[in-house]
Amino acid sequence: MGTLPRVSELSGQKYNFTIAGDEPTVDELRRMDAIIRKEDAEFAKSFEEKYDMDLLEGEGSGITNLAGEFFKGIGRGGLGLLETGALGAATLLPEEYEDPTREFIRRQGYAATQGLQPDLGLEDTHAQVSLVRR
Repeated sequence: MGTLPRVSELSGQKYNFTIAGDEPTVDELRRMDAIIRKEDAEFAKSFEEKYDMDLLEGEGSGITNLAGEFFKGIGRGGLGLLETGALGAATLLPEEYEDPTREFIRRQGYAATQGLQPDLGLEDTHAQVSLVRR
């Protein structure tokens, strides 16, 4: 059991997360990212209300930004498909190699999708697009 310090890039808020082992698992990293993104969204909203100034100026405005979000969603989906296929292929390995291989694949998938995160405030854009298709 250990502690992993993280700092929000937006607010500068410092966090100390408790992890199960010496290295964080992919699930722990995703949980940390979700907590920090949620706190950053709340910070940006309260900053805008308090100072009447948009902290995320330029984020979420214009068709080109929305098109960029569309391509990020396509990229994340493609990487997710590759990750799922690789995880399925890992089941063919002997049992002692399967778990470390699966964790490696999940860690690589997590790292590859970090640059494809939706802009703050546009997280729901991908869900709205999928609702329109139905």
